[in-house]
Amino acid sequence: MQTVNKGPEPIEWQEHRLTPGADFQATPELKFALLKEGGFVCAYCERRIPCEDPFDNNSQSDNSDSHAATHRTDTMHVEHVYPRKLLTTPAERMRYDNLTACCPGFIGKIGTHSKASMYSSHCDHRKGSRVLHLNIFKPDISADFSYVTNIKKDDAGRILINKTFDHHPDQREINWLNENKPGWDEGHPGILKVELQNEIGPEKMEHPENVLNLNHPYLMMNRAAVIKAITTAAKKNGTSRRWWENALRKFSTMSERIPYLNPKTNQTEYFPAYTPYRSIAIYYIKKQLRQFV
Repeated sequence: MQTVNKGPEPIEWQEHRLTPGADFQATPELKFALLKEGGFVCAYCERRIPCEDPFDNNSQSDNSDSHAATHRTDTMHVEHVYPRKLLTTPAERMRYDNLTACCPGFIGKIGTHSKASMYSSHCDHRKGSRVLHLNIFKPDISADFSYVTNIKKDDAGRILINKTFDHHPDQREINWLNENKPGWDEGHPGILKVELQNEIGPEKMEHPENVLNLNHPYLMMNRAAVIKAITTAAKKNGTSRRWWENALRKFSTMSERIPYLNPKTNQTEYFPAYTPYRSIAIYYIKKQLRQFV
């Protein structure tokens, strides 16, 4: 996971926000601005946006052979990092510094048990109204994470964060906790014990504290594929320090360009974009560069 660098709010969103009686609405201009500043990848899992995900409801996906019936139509989500359901005023719900772009949050179902669909959701689709106790706007958030980059391991591509702390929730979160997690502060009144590995993606997808499910098997597989592609390219092109530095630059910047419909012009244009799953690539490349120090 990389820091989400917030830019200034688009003028169209400012105008909407300041309109008397306005409330949050995912306007095309807002979605476009969030996608651009996020490099057209999901703020949580770093998949490419826009992306198509299958329905997580078997009855919906099996009723028709048509593409529209088997895939979600929402190719991106506007995410309220501090949950929208806990925000009580329109002004709070429309704060641009609390918004970011996410994928639809259902890369695919794992398993066949009755709750497989629920367990297989990820990112803001799974997060819902829960508070994530990780600040994705924190500078250099990547320093908090490590990854399993050995592609021969069964858990290749796993994202890891070894961070636990005591959290003092605000009153809105307390109200939510009291309603949804009775006994949350038993033995330590007013304090929520947070283990970020559980919130990011524990070993068991069904863990009750699994907020983002970023260790969904398909996400892990895709991260591992990025490492495999890098190692293959390194063997083919040489492993000089300059090669690794160029690779780092590629993944650290918006080095790709993707087509997207610009709502301001109603034309498809090409825009700078990050490479998908770039965090594990940056972590791995930096590890390789240490051999030259």
